[in-house]
Amino acid sequence: MKLNPLLANIQAILLISIVVTLPFFTVFNSFFIILITINSIALRLTCPENFKTSKQVSLQILLFASLFFLYLFTLLISSQYGYWYILEKKFSVLAFPLALGIATHKLKPKIFNLILIAFVTSTLIAVLITFAGNLSLLKGIRPEDDIDSFLIFRRPYFGLYSLFSVFILGYLFINLSNWRLKILLVILAIFFLYFTYLIYAKMAILSFVITVFWLFVAMFLSTRRFTRLKWFLISIPIGFLLVFALTPGLQIILVKIIHFEPFDFSNYKWIYFLSLNMRFAIWDCTWSILSQGSNWFWGCGLDHQYLLDQCYYSSDAVWIKYGILPNLQNHFPYNAHNEYLHVWLDTGIIGLLILLSIIVISLRIAIKRDNFLYFSFLVFFFLCCITESMFSVQKGIVFYAFFNSLFAFSQPKNLIKK
Repeated sequence: MKLNPLLANIQAILLISIVVTLPFFTVFNSFFIILITINSIALRLTCPENFKTSKQVSLQILLFASLFFLYLFTLLISSQYGYWYILEKKFSVLAFPLALGIATHKLKPKIFNLILIAFVTSTLIAVLITFAGNLSLLKGIRPEDDIDSFLIFRRPYFGLYSLFSVFILGYLFINLSNWRLKILLVILAIFFLYFTYLIYAKMAILSFVITVFWLFVAMFLSTRRFTRLKWFLISIPIGFLLVFALTPGLQIILVKIIHFEPFDFSNYKWIYFLSLNMRFAIWDCTWSILSQGSNWFWGCGLDHQYLLDQCYYSSDAVWIKYGILPNLQNHFPYNAHNEYLHVWLDTGIIGLLILLSIIVISLRIAIKRDNFLYFSFLVFFFLCCITESMFSVQKGIVFYAFFNSLFAFSQPKNLIKK
């Protein structure tokens, strides 16, 4: 496809600008998203002879953007008013599949790598700014400290960005031959891992470990190294079982989590387990709403937050049940803190099935292309969605919509070494 050079260069600049502003400037980030949507349409219109998009790409664009139209529908049927601002948050799930899908051209490897490096750099700057303002973070968190007060944005998203940067650094490590640069990448990866540990981004760390496991499985299967895969699948579970058997405390913790039993802060440090108790209480309210009438099928629309708030504040029973004292619940409107439950509450079983279809089809694309970075992104992100409503804030939904569309539509072919 013959592209307009000016528009193609603007497209690359806008892509880099989006990842650079993502951790910092929401307003500028939204502005660049609007610009790239307009530029992508212009880029495609300058090539009228190739305007027809393949059926497969069209279906992918429609599927990836379908959640936006579903949210639009639930907005129209919601009884409460004032929800229109939510569409601005959700706009990315329409904008990026449209912008990168209709452009139908693969980025040059240099541009693609620059985008990834820009994201890692912006995340690194965010980490350094955090340390610059709070060097005491290196000494550890005291019981009276609010961890999020140390950070320029919330822990779940900071952990998400930091550990996805580690996956990007791993991809760059494999594709670089300069050993000095490789050493630098390893140091940066260790730095991001240490920072994520310091801020106690627990779900991000757990999701990272699980993703690394499945990444090795995928790589061994792709390269047909079945002997290595066999020993890997034998050694890892055995290692885990040994640790589990030799650590009674871990056994108790895992049993409590599986059975949604609250943790007593007289026996466990609140910094590790308060967020779990909070989520148990929130999910209790979520399930109670879904179980009412036909809410499980049709959902509750964007009014569901009002129903959650009623459950939270009608009495303190739900908080007391999970060991949350009234002075620790902070009394602000908590969302479902689980993207799957959140979508289910908003859009019913149809929305949940669409989200699951997006995950399955995206994974299929990644596996079919042997695209291990895309595979890592999907597994890591959707694991993090178990304890956070990632599509509720711009830093979550733009992160997903941008990278999912970038990998699906614009990543150069045969870029990642096996």
